[in-house]
Amino acid sequence: YSSLQERINKRNIELTMMHEMGHALAFTRLIRNLFEKKIATVDGLKYFIGSNSAQVFGDGKSQRPIRLESTGFHFQVADSLMNMPLYYSTLMEFELAAMIDSGYNDIKLRDFYGRSIFTDNNTGTGQIINTTGYSKLNSQGQYTSQANENTYGIGLHVFGKNNTVIQRGNILTSGTAAVGIRNDGENNTLVVSPGIVVSSTGHDGVGILLVNSMGTKLDINGTVKGKGASIYFNTGSRYTLNVMKGAHIEGDIVTSAKSTGTITFGTKADNLGRSIAGQADSNFNFTLSGKILTPYAVTSMLGGTTTFLNRVESISVTVAEQAKLILSGNAVLDCNTLTNHGELTRADSATVARDVQNNGKLIIAKNVDYTFPTKINGAGPMFKFGAGKLIIDKYSTRTG
Repeated sequence: YSSLQERINKRNIELTMMHEMGHALAFTRLIRNLFEKKIATVDGLKYFIGSNSAQVFGDGKSQRPIRLESTGFHFQVADSLMNMPLYYSTLMEFELAAMIDSGYNDIKLRDFYGRSIFTDNNTGTGQIINTTGYSKLNSQGQYTSQANENTYGIGLHVFGKNNTVIQRGNILTSGTAAVGIRNDGENNTLVVSPGIVVSSTGHDGVGILLVNSMGTKLDINGTVKGKGASIYFNTGSRYTLNVMKGAHIEGDIVTSAKSTGTITFGTKADNLGRSIAGQADSNFNFTLSGKILTPYAVTSMLGGTTTFLNRVESISVTVAEQAKLILSGNAVLDCNTLTNHGELTRADSATVARDVQNNGKLIIAKNVDYTFPTKINGAGPMFKFGAGKLIIDKYSTRTG
């Protein structure tokens, strides 16, 4: 496609076709009339009262009818496929459940969604410990150790707001555009517990996806994998990402335009895997081979050791006094501001694209003559290990 507008137009056409197919299959009075029979009017407002969809919408705790717009055939759930305007690219779980209520009894909800959370304010003693995973179903309808292969499959969908959700079930997907965890709600805290795997290894698969997620926090203590991206912050998200002890991330961490946030490596976790703000974990040891493409993020190393092997883009990068950052392999650190209060080591083919404010210890570990490509400010000491000499600012020379 020659322009962004053409891609947007194509997506709008696809979503419109899918939306109208939903009407043709179920959400209309023309086919079976079963959907219309489960519409109730209360105080002049229309609701769909199918038991399966109401159970999903109530997060399994109680049945919660779903509001409809005045004609009765569009759900008033923001961004859902059968809502107007269109945004979501597939049916949400409550919409699939509404199809079951409309007579499509062969649909297996658990084959497309592990769990959906549409309720709000599940925090404190009411926080959600989610032991439900997501993977391939066996003939008895139970999850197995094999990845689910469905296109657009989602392990956990958090649509509600002001929730704390602690994930304690493995999510294994390999379908096209499948998502391990998707968050649409505001001010949520999502925790991937130690030893837990959230994986989406199919084409365009995303481990964790945040969409328009204002004020949402991700605490990663387990494994997150994504072939398209391990973690993706979509347009409009305002996020906090904490990578903590036990974390293993395969794939790139990516944000789209207009998404801003903070990324912190080496924050200490409490006994539930939630981050403890400002507390460094000296036992943290983490290596990332994927890229960090977050040009509007503030990135910091709070404690322990972090190693980057690939490109990192952020507004600023700060290494705290108790932390160590190692740039190795093909790492390129590209940020507006780079400040080191702890220990910053450059090795192999790694490079820095911006000036360094060195208030800690700067180490160059190379076995060849090396010219530092940017200016070094600050009073922190520098060390050169390996053969060859180090040239600073192309004027000052130190021999290793």
